[in-house]
Amino acid sequence: MKTSLHNIMDIVVKPRAVFTRLKDEPKWLVALIICCVGVTIIRWATVPFETHIASYNTVEKVENVNKIATTDRIIELIAEIISVSVVIPIFIVVLSLFFFAVVRLFRINRTVLKFSHIYVGVVHLALISVFVQGINTVLLLIFKSPQDVRTELDMQMVPGLHQIGVFLKNEELLTFLSKFNILSLWEIVIFVIAVEVLVEMRVYSIFWGTFIWLVTLVLFVFL
Repeated sequence: MKTSLHNIMDIVVKPRAVFTRLKDEPKWLVALIICCVGVTIIRWATVPFETHIASYNTVEKVENVNKIATTDRIIELIAEIISVSVVIPIFIVVLSLFFFAVVRLFRINRTVLKFSHIYVGVVHLALISVFVQGINTVLLLIFKSPQDVRTELDMQMVPGLHQIGVFLKNEELLTFLSKFNILSLWEIVIFVIAVEVLVEMRVYSIFWGTFIWLVTLVLFVFL
């Protein structure tokens, strides 16, 4: 428990040390729980914004989204907890199995690298993604109200490539481009470090770290 909490606190500032410890002791349960709790809080905090987006695109407008009934918010929270508790662990397992298959297909360090290493790595990398989304959510709550947003793209607070692609009409593509920002560069660096340490790969670590980040990003945005 103490080691797991230590890993979570260090993942932001000392990722290499964290992944080195995880290679020897692949502990993941606490990180997975915190990941699920973080996603639940983010989803619940953005309910008024998502509700306004939904109402904006319908004939019947919701005049005061901020005054959603308390009982509705509680029901929404319970639904989110159940949904996240099921979806996130399944998503991480499927993603880990995919990367494990890639490792076997390309014969990457097969004698040392185990599924447990990949799984614990994916769980802690998911924490980084949750942390990045949490920063965006905090900025959203501080600087915007639900009435300010009309699309999901309006909820993206960190400047990204979507701002130079204003001529594009595809909202999903613009949402994808919005993920390329300053925070994503930091995120990719941590993904690369994870590959270097867990997979013991240096020459192609930048390629594989970026590949893992892109696969995760595509699944989150388009599925």
